[in-house]
Amino acid sequence: MTDRTERVLGGAGDGSAGLEREAGGSSPVVPRLLAPGLVVLDLRVERVGVVQEAGCETVWLRPRSGGREWEARAEDLRVAGT
Repeated sequence: MTDRTERVLGGAGDGSAGLEREAGGSSPVVPRLLAPGLVVLDLRVERVGVVQEAGCETVWLRPRSGGREWEARAEDLRVAGT
């Protein structure tokens, strides 16, 4: 983490799930590491999903109640409830 970013959620600096954003900026929260089981909001399709797997830029989500998986861009995701 650089001096231009601040920790927003989770993570202890040990590679665990966490989010970072530009310090003092109004830019949205950008996922740094999306761990399986994390509940997120996909802003592009306005759906809440649970992270199943995450690649470099693509994240696979499934509805909380089960159902068909969908792909989302990491940049379109926000932690649900924040």
